[in-house]
Amino acid sequence: MTNLLPEKLTTLRKRYHYAQGDIAARINVPVSEYMKWENGSTLCRIEQLILLADLYRVPLQALVDNTVVLDLPDPEHDYDSIEIPSFSGSAKGTGIELDQAQAQEILYGMPPSEDSVEIPLADDVSYRQMVPPSSGDTVKVPAVREEPLSNTREFASTRVIQISDIRALEPVKQAAAEPEEPKENRKALYVIVAVVLALAAGLLRMLGNRDPEALVLLDVNQEDRLVLGDRFSGYVSEQYRLTTMGTTAELTGFTDLVKISAGPDVLLGLKRDGTAVTTGRYDTADWNHLVDIAAGERHISAAKDDGTVVCTGNDTACNVSQWTGISAVYAGRDLTAGLDADGRLHVSGSGALAEALNGKSPVKDLALTADGAVILYRDGTMETFGNLSALKPQMSGAVSVAAGNSFAAVLDNTGNVRVFCADREFGRSAEKWTGIRYIVGRGKTLIALTSDGKIIGLGDNFYNVYNKDASSEPVEKTKLASVANISFSVTVSGLVINWDSVENAKYYEVIVSTQPQTKMNSAANSARISDDKLVDGQTYTVRITPHASDKELYEDGDPVEVTYTYSAAQIQLDAPQNVRVKQEGSTITVSWDKVNKADYYNVAVETMVQKSTGTSITLDATHLTDDKKYTVYVTALSNNARYTESNGGQMDFTYHAPVVTVKLSTPEIATLKVEDNNDWTITWKAVDSAAAYKVSVGDIEMDPTTQTSVRIPADRLTDGMSYKILITAMPADTAKYDNSDTARETHTYTAHQPEPTDSPEPTESPEPTDSPEPMESPEPTESPDEEADNG
Repeated sequence: MTNLLPEKLTTLRKRYHYAQGDIAARINVPVSEYMKWENGSTLCRIEQLILLADLYRVPLQALVDNTVVLDLPDPEHDYDSIEIPSFSGSAKGTGIELDQAQAQEILYGMPPSEDSVEIPLADDVSYRQMVPPSSGDTVKVPAVREEPLSNTREFASTRVIQISDIRALEPVKQAAAEPEEPKENRKALYVIVAVVLALAAGLLRMLGNRDPEALVLLDVNQEDRLVLGDRFSGYVSEQYRLTTMGTTAELTGFTDLVKISAGPDVLLGLKRDGTAVTTGRYDTADWNHLVDIAAGERHISAAKDDGTVVCTGNDTACNVSQWTGISAVYAGRDLTAGLDADGRLHVSGSGALAEALNGKSPVKDLALTADGAVILYRDGTMETFGNLSALKPQMSGAVSVAAGNSFAAVLDNTGNVRVFCADREFGRSAEKWTGIRYIVGRGKTLIALTSDGKIIGLGDNFYNVYNKDASSEPVEKTKLASVANISFSVTVSGLVINWDSVENAKYYEVIVSTQPQTKMNSAANSARISDDKLVDGQTYTVRITPHASDKELYEDGDPVEVTYTYSAAQIQLDAPQNVRVKQEGSTITVSWDKVNKADYYNVAVETMVQKSTGTSITLDATHLTDDKKYTVYVTALSNNARYTESNGGQMDFTYHAPVVTVKLSTPEIATLKVEDNNDWTITWKAVDSAAAYKVSVGDIEMDPTTQTSVRIPADRLTDGMSYKILITAMPADTAKYDNSDTARETHTYTAHQPEPTDSPEPTESPEPTDSPEPMESPEPTESPDEEADNG
């Protein structure tokens, strides 16, 4: 089934008098990408569909559902839509694809004539629903055109066509206005035209023998509207008209244009029907389905709606047959650059410049000179190449770039221009410009188009390619009407302002005297002010100014001021969610999630109500009954009278009264006894409800005992040392009793001394006896040696 979204987007845009560039700017996509949506070569994302539906104020389903017909009432024409069926037996909803010549031929090329053709007519024919021929009856229909049938073209398939669509296709030449006929006559005329269109389409299908070509309907946008050649300049207006200055060749066929491009001596134009027209030596007769064009020094090129590129002229620059997915093209000296949807450059050409540019991404705009280039990236940064590489352009809010032999120029989103070059006076002169819409450079010349439709410039102007006096009076313009029937409606989210649409208004400037001031531009005839900017009971001044869609032909309308006293709608706060209760002893802690716009909360348990400015509170629960179920209610409140108290968020819980415990009595030491073996026995009085005792003597930790005494071995004690004795009673029922306080006493350990034993009597020593007299020693004799010595 044919996708009807492209047709709906085109119909809506034209109904509201928008250019393709306007819509692309409002939903923040490149205009080349938006053009693909209307051509049907790509689909937009759901979030972009939502933006489009909101912009046109139509239901989202009406855009995406092929079975839903858009309701676009026209107060000047009261008629119904009719459906023209297929003559090929195709499924319902498939579309007849007309090129522009065919549409105009069928709609406007049928003057009253005696010539006619006979077409078989079905037994049952109605204006609402036609059926394929099935009987021998005939009906006479005016001849489509006095041309051989061999010149007819075959239609691809049929679709549902709205009478409003038929009216949207303007004829090449309009006949003089006839006196308005009654509505009934006009209805009959529309029905007859539709029937004739259906029958003629069937006839052309049966007799045509050429391949179908879908109609490409383009529109002007913010790209390629201003060009500069060696001896001429040119500009395309919103009305598809070409205006030139300087010396140009004969401009035959340069009508109904949406884009132009120029080489040194060549002007290339892109027409609304997707075909090209050019001056000079190039042949574009077989070029169709085009979406972008570019003229270089020795070649021209164009991007097609299927993403391919056609090129003629220099072979080096025209090696583009393998490219796919291209949405925009640029041309320089023997160089062609193609830009894909991701912003990546594909370059055909030779030399260092082509090699440097190839693969650059993501690119927003590109300016080429004979030996250099300037790239504007999507993040707003810029880069220069070739003989311009020494320049370092920087400018916030940049929307496009231009370049000459020795300069780079940047245009920002406020209409200001900055030039980067060695000639300071040249740069300062450009910075004085304001309200600039487009810029382009070549050689030593920079030109710009002002908001009032004048071409101004700097540099070489030998051939009068720009106006020398940029301050001359602009052409007389028509002033837009002021807005009327301003109305207000209050919603829970704020204030909605509506007014009647103004013809030829591109957008409306809305200023509301909030604090701080609210200022916005709205493409639709409505605006929304959020409630956080408004004060209940406050009176505000609202000023609305319509701005012209074409600054060349129209002046902005006068502003209209009204006052309005804002009465905020009453809004009930949301009920607190995720209420939680936690008990700790005889207290409960209640917590909950924060409620938007709430300033405080009331927390209630039975008759007890307490206020909290936070999202939790701790309550005394001693008055609650043990094992009883309770419900906690939490409500949100605001100090702002606009917001009413919420319903209660609640949580059930059961209160368990804490068990009261009794501390055991402190043990009392009764006796301390050193046993015969010097062990130390300590006894104490029994404590009621005690199950065991914990005892320590100095550094000696005893195992808990159920007895009322302990014995410390003597080998672990030191005689005469003082020991701190600690005794604690421990309960058997820990739910009712706690450990006792610890008894603390200090005592000195004194060991028993051993009994002394009797020593035996000493025996008398015997009387000493007389010692014998000592014997005299004999005289010593001399040794033989001594004798020898003496001898």
